[in-house]
Amino acid sequence: MINDYEIIEHDEHNDIIVDKSEYYNIIQDLYKKNNNLEIINKKQLNELNNLNKKYINSINDLDNLNHNYLQLEKDLYDMELVNLELINIIKKNKLY
Repeated sequence: MINDYEIIEHDEHNDIIVDKSEYYNIIQDLYKKNNNLEIINKKQLNELNNLNKKYINSINDLDNLNHNYLQLEKDLYDMELVNLELINIIKKNKLY
């Protein structure tokens, strides 16, 4: 693949020989390429930001699930204690 600089001629002193229109075309092509790269970078950055937001939301959801699970465990433990106490009361009442 030939890039833009390989078609430029050099003189014996290694000076670049370019007329004004060639120079303008090269600059214009580089400007277009740069703009295209900026557009691509902005799109990729936007996609990464969206992905990051989804990741953070997922982490928050998991954190909420964890809290809910812990609360459920506590509630079940409390229910078990109440059930044990009720069983003890029932046993005592049967004995009398």
